[in-house]
Amino acid sequence: MRALFVGILWGMAANPYALGGATHELVPSAFSPGTDAGAAASNTRVIQQAIDAARDGDTVVLPAGRYAVETLMIRGKQDFTFRGAGKERTTLLRRAVSWDNDVDGICPGISVLFVEDVRRFELSDMTLDGNAPRMTIKGRGRFSPDGRIVAGTPQFPDCDPGGGGVNAVAIVRSTGANVHDMVFRDGFRWCVHFGQVKELTFVGNEIRTGRLHGFWKGHVDEPGGVVHCHTSQDGLHLVNVVDATIEWNTIRSEDSAIAIEANPTWDWYAFPGEPEKNLGTRGVRVLHNDLATNSSAHNGDLITGGGLAGAWIGQGCVDVFYNELWDPEGRVLRSGPTSLIRGVTISENRLAHARHGVRAGVFRNAGPRDATSPAHRIQGLVIERNVPSARVGVRRDARGGIERITKDSLQPDRGARHGGVAVLVHHADDVRISGNSIAHVTGGTGIELVGVRRFRILENAIEAIRGTSLADRGRWDGGEGIRVWNPPGKAFDAGGFEIVGNRIADTSSYSIFITDTVNGICPRAGNETVGWTTWPGQEQRGIFLRNCDRVGE
Repeated sequence: MRALFVGILWGMAANPYALGGATHELVPSAFSPGTDAGAAASNTRVIQQAIDAARDGDTVVLPAGRYAVETLMIRGKQDFTFRGAGKERTTLLRRAVSWDNDVDGICPGISVLFVEDVRRFELSDMTLDGNAPRMTIKGRGRFSPDGRIVAGTPQFPDCDPGGGGVNAVAIVRSTGANVHDMVFRDGFRWCVHFGQVKELTFVGNEIRTGRLHGFWKGHVDEPGGVVHCHTSQDGLHLVNVVDATIEWNTIRSEDSAIAIEANPTWDWYAFPGEPEKNLGTRGVRVLHNDLATNSSAHNGDLITGGGLAGAWIGQGCVDVFYNELWDPEGRVLRSGPTSLIRGVTISENRLAHARHGVRAGVFRNAGPRDATSPAHRIQGLVIERNVPSARVGVRRDARGGIERITKDSLQPDRGARHGGVAVLVHHADDVRISGNSIAHVTGGTGIELVGVRRFRILENAIEAIRGTSLADRGRWDGGEGIRVWNPPGKAFDAGGFEIVGNRIADTSSYSIFITDTVNGICPRAGNETVGWTTWPGQEQRGIFLRNCDRVGE
């Protein structure tokens, strides 16, 4: 055990050893007050010097206070701890900058904290605040004469891949990350990002996005204007993460609360001790979280003025998907082998005030016709026991369940409006949706499956499901408790499915609707259906089957 280094210039004070190494505790006098460039540069230098000097096994502790910073970097550490005096007691604030990719080139990065290549890293007991209201970041691209961004213009600024990135907080290419008792606020692109991380625990944290300045308007701006990237698009975003536990968190985001992604183009990193490169995401557990896509900028169910658009209902509370790189045949547009999402469990959470409670396997250009593609299917998805009896969130006092799911009404004539499904699953195998409480869904369905094989929908309580036109075109307006469908024509072989033991009440269409799907069971006596509505001229029973050979009733 080495001697503790006391750095007078850094304001370090001698403390007992911790975790087998030295504890470097910065003192308040080491920091500069204010939020201007000078104060932020000085504070960044003080903290960064302490981080850089720390050896494996050391701890760096920040005192209570609010400190403006630029991007902080932690790289190449082992058994390293970075902590504050307590969340809301120690706060790091990201200083605003102005950057134009077209004029200034590649942005060096705008994160509060960027962590790379660490093993057994702990982050705790502080607030990281990316809310820089005068931040003006412009990505590449052009504007059309009517002031809208030209198609293909990136929604995020281009940042140096070797720099601090564009997310408020990012931990990448690492193993054994433990993040707990933190508060994360706002920022740019994703608020908290984990990429290529194995053995992650993210427990007891709070994320809130949506407070950013009204300049931020998502994809619309005037010619020559600034700021057309998303602001904290997702609360927590995982890419190619293995063996993760996301538990007892409270997240309010303006887009997806938790996004779980596999990106087949990220095939260049192998975790330490593993001979093969990591090609996807597996073993992710989402447990006891309180998730909603209603930020602090909400007015009722709509975000107004401070988020992605003037009127916005965020995406899914939990989104599970492959990177959006498909062609019409369901192949990856870029080089890289087939990757998989395997073993995702979503259990005992509150999923509310969103377009979807859970949305899985839905990605651009991958329509129902791609359901038979062997590439890019989710393998093993469990959505269970999300019920009011579950206690959830950082304080463990909120009630679980899936409720208040609403179709978005943003730009209905432009095809941008979607959602209103509590559980939506596409392109997946071995799916179990069981023991959930689903209530108060507007504009869609309770549970909806497309192109899914070997699924079980068991013992769910589903009620108050309302279909509504919301500028929809066509006959179907939603309203089913459970809907399983595939493109008409050759019926899709589901490989043996079960819909049993569900109680479905008060739907504005059929309780259960199955079409163009074969090979399974859906017993009329085995599901309780109450208060359903039929289509005019169609069969007058709660369960509607069409083109469903080999479906036992």
